[in-house]
Amino acid sequence: MLNDIPFIGPLVATLFPAIFAILQFASREVALVVFVSLNLIQTVSGSYIEPLLAGKTLAISCFMILLAVFFGSFLWGIPGAFIGMPALIAALTTCLHFPKSRWVADLLSGRDPGPA
Repeated sequence: MLNDIPFIGPLVATLFPAIFAILQFASREVALVVFVSLNLIQTVSGSYIEPLLAGKTLAISCFMILLAVFFGSFLWGIPGAFIGMPALIAALTTCLHFPKSRWVADLLSGRDPGPA
């Protein structure tokens, strides 16, 4: 759930296992390796894999998902990170129902419109 909060969420999510590694192994090096490894995994997962899967599932462009989360967090902070994607889905659904704005939904979705 913390992955939806840009920058701060993955940091907080990986900080607790690093603190646990310090307590478990009594070594800063092991804790640093755990912290860096988990941050790398969180970055790859949160920036590539999750938007790709969400884009295919919701038929929305992966770029638009990332943009919606970042723009929502820019406007409204942490709650905006959670509101960004539902707001994008609502906007695309609204554009899809009106003939004059259907081109916007086709442009921003991840669907292939096929031959014209």
